[in-house]
Amino acid sequence: MKNYKTYLLYSFAISALVVLGLSSAMAQNDDEGVNGNQMLSQETLYLKLEDVLQLAGAKSLVIKEYKSRVALAKAEHSKAKEWWLPILYGGIQTHSLTGAAMNADGDIFTDVVQKSTWAGLGATAEWDFARALFLTKSTKKKIEAQKLISSAEKNKAVLLAINTFYDMQGAHVRALAINDLMVNKAEDVAKQIAVQVDLGILFKSELLLAQTKLIHLKIQQLQAEMKYRTKAAEMANLLNANANVRVECAESGILDIQLAIGGENSTELSVARKRPGYKALMVELESLKIEKRSVTAGIWLPKVRLNTYGSLFGENFATSYPTNMMNLGVMWRIPLGSFIMRGEAKKYNALIDLQETKLRQFENSGVKDAIDARSMVDLSKEQARIADQALQYAAQAMMQSIQRQAMGTAKPFEVFQAQEFYLQTKMDYILAVTNLNKSQYALFVALGYNF
Repeated sequence: MKNYKTYLLYSFAISALVVLGLSSAMAQNDDEGVNGNQMLSQETLYLKLEDVLQLAGAKSLVIKEYKSRVALAKAEHSKAKEWWLPILYGGIQTHSLTGAAMNADGDIFTDVVQKSTWAGLGATAEWDFARALFLTKSTKKKIEAQKLISSAEKNKAVLLAINTFYDMQGAHVRALAINDLMVNKAEDVAKQIAVQVDLGILFKSELLLAQTKLIHLKIQQLQAEMKYRTKAAEMANLLNANANVRVECAESGILDIQLAIGGENSTELSVARKRPGYKALMVELESLKIEKRSVTAGIWLPKVRLNTYGSLFGENFATSYPTNMMNLGVMWRIPLGSFIMRGEAKKYNALIDLQETKLRQFENSGVKDAIDARSMVDLSKEQARIADQALQYAAQAMMQSIQRQAMGTAKPFEVFQAQEFYLQTKMDYILAVTNLNKSQYALFVALGYNF
């Protein structure tokens, strides 16, 4: 009996030291936060799910990056459409030669003195019809592909923000549940045991056990609070919040949502092909096929060159004469390598094969995502149903145990065990609801819907 009491005292002392250590660490962090706030005032952002859905799409740096990629693709398309615009030039040019010169027949003349002045405006252009017909269409396809990629990345970013929000909310609700058990129930039990110890009904060791239970609950609460703070920091980072913004949950509870997703009669392959990532790969494939035609059918198309100007030309400006010139030519360039080695065509064939492989890979992963998401929703619903039932049983058992302990018909160990079962089923229920909500949004994306 003495060894048993000694063991209880040791357990109590160790638990107290752990709590003191965690409390000191958190107090130090709070002090650092206070000192930091002296230089930078801190704002609090209270989040609900609808806030996350809105802010994740507007504030995410990932989404901003892909919007910039869309703008870059549009710029490339604008550059490709410049093919028909000529280059204008204008200015003044003087020419002076003293000495020998050769005429058109190849005769050399000496003691030649030449002076001339040219001033005018001109234009030069080269119209490449292969570029006009194929590359311009290709760059337009790339804009469409980049928009679809941006949509797919937005889905990923918003889904990550949703998962982080529910992890944060789950940790917050767990911390509140532990605090509620500790303040409203465990402390009452400890006080009842203390009274019964004073009356000689119970042993002091049973009071020590009740106090140890309280300390253990405090440790669990601090751990849940630490996870909550970690997830809140991740949430702030995903929303690209300022350094002085502190993210908090706006709600103290968590409810299971019921998304009206639909798609029950759709096959996994059909929903995989609805996703923007798959559509982007398809458009990129079309773009490659169009580009390939620029080195196959496009080599038969000519280039048209134009050079023209109007000017004043003479020995000096006083003796200048109006002079106009225009050169216009049509040229076919037939590279023999394109017929013999076919290097460019082979390169595009390889790129097209790679793109088709990516499409098959996306189909396989999309089918797997849809199957997994549907399974997770079904399993999470069943888990939440069972956890809710277990929580109701555990709550009734705990309340009856507390009432019986107050009447002296239940041992403290029975109350502690009932509290432990209640807390565990509460944690199970919170986790089940969190997983259910996350899995429904994962299914929403897997079935090809967009945020």
